Amino acid sequence: MRKNAAEIAQTPIVNAILWLTAIHMAVAAIIFVLWRTTGDDAKIELFFRYQGSLFFVVCAAVELWLAWIAFRQFSHGEPMRAAWLLIMLAALYRLVGYAFSKILNTESHLNPLFFAFRLRDASFYRACERFGLLVSGPLSMLLLSAGLFIILRALRRLGMLSKLRVFDYLLITAVAAFTIRQAYEIVSWVKVTPAPFDLYKMLAWSSDPLLSILLIEAILIGRSAIGAGWGLIAKSWGAFSIGIFLTSLGDIGIWATTNHNYIPWPYSSITWYVWFLASAAYVLGPAYQVEACRRAYREAESISTEPPAPASIPE
Repeated sequence: MRKNAAEIAQTPIVNAILWLTAIHMAVAAIIFVLWRTTGDDAKIELFFRYQGSLFFVVCAAVELWLAWIAFRQFSHGEPMRAAWLLIMLAALYRLVGYAFSKILNTESHLNPLFFAFRLRDASFYRACERFGLLVSGPLSMLLLSAGLFIILRALRRLGMLSKLRVFDYLLITAVAAFTIRQAYEIVSWVKVTPAPFDLYKMLAWSSDPLLSILLIEAILIGRSAIGAGWGLIAKSWGAFSIGIFLTSLGDIGIWATTNHNYIPWPYSSITWYVWFLASAAYVLGPAYQVEACRRAYREAESISTEPPAPASIPE
């Protein structure tokens, strides 16, 4: 118990992220209860327009900052440096995408276009949202997938690639099944829809296959890190796995509520909050990596500052 408490105390960045996420979700729960009990839509709209939007943008900004720190912790020529460069760029795309889809697409005082010019062009806001979702979705996923692939290739060369477990297969099967279902619906839609097709919609179709690939990559890296005894690094890739799975769960929620109404209103509103947890999980990925390097530096410094052992005196 003491060892676990000491380990927790030595990860201040992770602790701060967890506490801020917990506070945000607590406020979200209170607003949700007030909304459902009073029926006042103004409170929930205000929450998502301001605090909700800021949470996404701040998470992406912190993720970018931590990924940059992780990138700088590796030397030139190391595979991990190239991998973290791509992961950092994926975080940058997520930040830019959220800026467009969460800030610039709404008539709120967070939006400088609305605050300064009182812009009320619905088509412009819709274009900002579509662009933001594309950048923070498929384009960011593509960069993240490339970064994870570099790590997998390095682990394979070192003979450190672990096998998947039963639970891993269950997660991957669930996401893959949804991807196949989406592919079936896309093919059915294409058959009855005349060309030309919406370019944005066509690019968005790649989200679910990319999520399936990302989940496999992240789980393989996490299992390999656990097998090598890399505690905090294993948690880093575990956090990425959770973030990817929650993103898939959010997509399933949109599909089940918006497209098919499998979850009736107002119960479908619960799916909105999955995206907050996914954003926090993506931040924890580089946070654990940075904490792992900080711990390694502290241990190296403590060893170098220890006084030499006294020479034994022969009897």
